[in-house]
Formats: sequence, C-alpha cells, structure tokens
Amino acid sequence: MIFQSLEWAHLFWILPLFLIFIVFHDRRRERLMSSFSGGRGILRRLNLRRLARALCFFSLSAMILALMQPAWNPTPTKVERRGRDIVFLLDVSRSMLAEDIAPNRLERAKIAIKDVIDRFDSHRVGLVVFAGGTAVKCPLTFDHNFFRLALDDAHPESISRGGSNIGDAIRRASKEVFLGDDNRRGRDLILISDGADQESFPVEAAKQARERGIRIISLGLGDDKVGHPIPVERNGQRSFLEYNGERVLSQLVPTTLKDVAKASKGGHYLHVATGHINLDEVYDRLIEQEEAQVLETKEVLQYKSQFQFFLILALIGVFVEGVIHER
Repeated sequence: MIFQSLEWAHLFWILPLFLIFIVFHDRRRERLMSSFSGGRGILRRLNLRRLARALCFFSLSAMILALMQPAWNPTPTKVERRGRDIVFLLDVSRSMLAEDIAPNRLERAKIAIKDVIDRFDSHRVGLVVFAGGTAVKCPLTFDHNFFRLALDDAHPESISRGGSNIGDAIRRASKEVFLGDDNRRGRDLILISDGADQESFPVEAAKQARERGIRIISLGLGDDKVGHPIPVERNGQRSFLEYNGERVLSQLVPTTLKDVAKASKGGHYLHVATGHINLDEVYDRLIEQEEAQVLETKEVLQYKSQFQFFLILALIGVFVEGVIHER
C-alpha cells in the first residue's frame, strides 16, 4: 500500500492532543457523576461514553487516512511521453559579442533561452554551438538543468576556430544530435545568429535537414542598418577587434537566415534585429500547436485509489457514535 497525499499525515498530531483532552475531561466528569449517583446505571453510562469517545478517535483516524489517498493493487501500465525534439543552434562567433543588443547579442540570446526553457518540459532539448567549427554541448535530453549548465558554458572560446559556418553547424546537428530514423516527425532546429557565414552552403544544408524531417526556425540578431564594433579584451584592457589596422564592424545579415528557413519545410524566419527576443511567441505559435511524437515509453505501476474504504469506516464510526450519544 502507498499513500498518494502524504502532506496530510501531519494531521495525525491532532490525535494525541484529542486523546489527552478527552482523558482529562472524562475523568473530571466521572468524578462529578460518581459523587452524585452510583450503582450499575452510572457504570453503564460511563462505559457507553468511553465507547463513544473511542469511536470518535477511530473516525478521525480513518478520515485522515482517507485524505492521504491510500492506494494498493498495483497494475503495470505503459505510459507514453509525447513531445518534440528541439535543438538550439547558437552562434558563438565573436561577432555575437557586438553590443547593439544589451548586454550583447550572445548573452541576450542565452537569457531568452533560459527564460523560455521551462515551457519545454514535455520536449527533449539539445544545444549545439558554432563559429568556425561546431560543438555539441548538450545532446537531446529531458534534463533541463543539464541543458542550462551547457548553455552557461557557451561562449566564443567554446570553439577553437573563429569565423561563422552556419551550413556545417546545420549538417552536424542534423546527423549527430537528432535521433532515430529520417521519417520521424516533430523535429525543430532553432537557429540563433547574426547571419554571417563563410560560404559553408547553409541553404544546401537546410535542404538536407528537410529530408530528415527537420524544420528550421531562424532568428536574426543585430542591427541590420549599421555595423557595430566587436569588443575584445587584451591584457585586461578592453578594445575592439581590428583587421589590417581597421576596426571590424558587424551587422545582421538576414538574407542567409531567411533562405535557410525558406529551404526548410514549414520553416520560419523571425527578424529580431535589435528588438526583443520573444521565444515565448516562438513556442506558442510555432511549437506548441505542432504535432508531437512519442519520445519515451516506460512501464510504471499504477495503484488503485482506495480512499473510499477509509471514508466509509469514518462515516460508520460517526453514525454509531451518534446513536450511542442519543442513548
């Protein structure tokens, strides 16, 4: 037998207090009654009163047990966990350090992901980061705490090679992170980037992902009108990235991200620019309403609730106690 609502167990503290109260109260009453009358009549009334008190104690105990939701007769039952496989593909190249979105593009993206990840509790999530190379930081998992730790560790130093190869990142995520056969549904790749790419053929990679049933939702971060400098730290001094003596400026390149989403079946592009990264909207509009798949099947023991048995005992006790009290 198990109890499904153990929080009610603290009510058992009432029982000893109730017992102490009735013992002291009844002893005092018995002394008063014995001083005014005697014989078998008084003894019979005292015995009936003690029986009534015992029934009250019994009924109260049974009521507490009923509130604790006792259950037994376990039956093996298969339970399916349904949801989608969702991989965040996060750009960690140095251009994502530009501060046209506070505190910078990368940190703002990480904050937005953390804010929404609790809503993905029925889905498996994964994390892949990329710059010139690609790294799988978190495979598909239901463990969102592990995902958060992996996300905290996402920074430009996560990848040894600089640059930005969106196509290579899509290909690796498609082949190494998404599990199962290519006909499975319910697969989403959420690409967050400023769109810079070094001829890694991202559109072709998106078409290959489409063949594996992967939909791409891309978000473009950064100012698409004016380039912004990329802060770097050298010897504890803050400066800005330069090339051939000139300051490097980075701005959003939405064309690549739009084309990638377009090449994906059912894909979407969201033009964030320097505005608010609304991943809640992405979830509500593009994920929650989509078809889910069976992600996990496990066998659990299903217990049959039997609180009614104790509730009936409590009612019987109250009824009998009422009859005795009337007599």
